[in-house]
Amino acid sequence: MKHMKKLIALAMVAVSILAISIPALAASGYVDSSNGAVPGGSVNYYSGYNENTTSNTGLTKIGSLPNGTSITVYAVSDTAHWYRFVIGGQNRYILRQFVNVAGSEWEIAYGTTNLTLGSRGRYVTRLQTDLSNAGYNPGPIDGKYGSATRNAVYSFQSDNGLSYDGIAGPETKAALY
Repeated sequence: MKHMKKLIALAMVAVSILAISIPALAASGYVDSSNGAVPGGSVNYYSGYNENTTSNTGLTKIGSLPNGTSITVYAVSDTAHWYRFVIGGQNRYILRQFVNVAGSEWEIAYGTTNLTLGSRGRYVTRLQTDLSNAGYNPGPIDGKYGSATRNAVYSFQSDNGLSYDGIAGPETKAALY
């Protein structure tokens, strides 16, 4: 019984931490139709996106959002032409040019917390992928920040005139993005 109470308390702490940190993994933004839009100032959104292009050819239009609509952006496509947001519990995609985001795109791509030895998850996977694409070897792209990823970050930081500590903090993430 004593151990069960400790496990329940630990679970409650974990849930509390997740509840606090999950909103920080997204960025607030609003629809800005000033870069061209559907007549009437609205912007279309889709159920998917065309990688490497701003074309919406062949995409399924799901709806449109009027200028000024607030949205929460959860991800940037690998090519940074599209933002992912959620509406009605479904992932939807909108061209980046039609959204102003409070903060920086690297914050959406890599999260706002420092990534360091022992970090895990999708932000580490994105970091590893981008390091690899930039010519650095982070080891296996597995979402686990191990010594190979740390060494790749060291090399990237050194090559780009950043203070090198092996931690992917704001300066490193902004430079890599």
